[in-house]
Amino acid sequence: MSAKIERYSKTSGLLNILLVMSLALGVISTGSKAQTINKAEDSIIEKNDKAFLDKIQSLDLEDKNVLSKKVFEKSDQRNANRRIWQVEREVESIDPDTKEKQVETIMTDIVEMGNGICYQDDADNWQISVPHWRATKDGFVMDTAGYKLEMGRNIGSWLSCTAKGEEMLLRPSVVEAGDNTDTKVIAELVDEVEGYIDPEDPSRLVFAGAFGKGIDLELIARTDGYGQNVIFRGKPSIPDGVELSKKTLSIRTEMSLDSSAALNINISMDKQKGTSWQGNLPDGSTLDGIELYKEVDNNGSKVRQVCHQFVASKVYDSSENRETRASKKLYRDKDNNTQLD
Repeated sequence: MSAKIERYSKTSGLLNILLVMSLALGVISTGSKAQTINKAEDSIIEKNDKAFLDKIQSLDLEDKNVLSKKVFEKSDQRNANRRIWQVEREVESIDPDTKEKQVETIMTDIVEMGNGICYQDDADNWQISVPHWRATKDGFVMDTAGYKLEMGRNIGSWLSCTAKGEEMLLRPSVVEAGDNTDTKVIAELVDEVEGYIDPEDPSRLVFAGAFGKGIDLELIARTDGYGQNVIFRGKPSIPDGVELSKKTLSIRTEMSLDSSAALNINISMDKQKGTSWQGNLPDGSTLDGIELYKEVDNNGSKVRQVCHQFVASKVYDSSENRETRASKKLYRDKDNNTQLD
């Protein structure tokens, strides 16, 4: 005869590592519009879950005589950066006293972690983040993560990014090249270029020729923010008089906040003490982060609540298979518009 015993093993952990390229925004739960999972979203979830489940199946959980194994998610234990999976195994063993066969049911929790892998809908239910673009009658929208992106059909329209209840408008304008003595515009945004969703990867919104022939722009939605990639299909045209050994390329992006919201927003570089958005911007450039934040009350003390942040900026040279970090800075132009360079 055999006995059936239940026991719980220790919790194992897997880290889902996310790399955020170029520009990324803070995405802690924003109360996005409730979503009905359609077939496209369901397919993405199934693909992503399969990849993680394959990792679980490959784990050596010590027991060799496994009769059966089931894996399911504890969906009621989701949060913004965590999902918990439970592995139920039927394991055959020999009772050391009676020498009879027994079957144990062993439950093991596997913790999946990743920035922004879940978000809360309007009913405060945790949903799985499925960052992907969809077309609307007016343009494009991404509202299946902990932040929302929306823009018109043409690259000349503003990109709206809402995170932590704060909307920011962004629009790229020019590509510049310069050296230590001079900076010149080498490409300007072609406002009328229309975007399309990559049929192979719906997280990518593509504007081919956004800065003219051979210079494309992509907006890539991720679980924890979005990336803005400018892609040169050939060698950039460097203006005469610019010293090649000292040249720099930069992408200028205009940023705007609603005037009433801006009253409560501060801006900080490298997590230093911030300044008011409407006051003087932080000086210098950084290889690290730029944060827009509010100061909120927490048990009688003021704490920093980040609304948006610009993180890793990188340059990738495919001809040399080389990637380098790029600096970024903020300034106000002659018309007092705020620019990210």
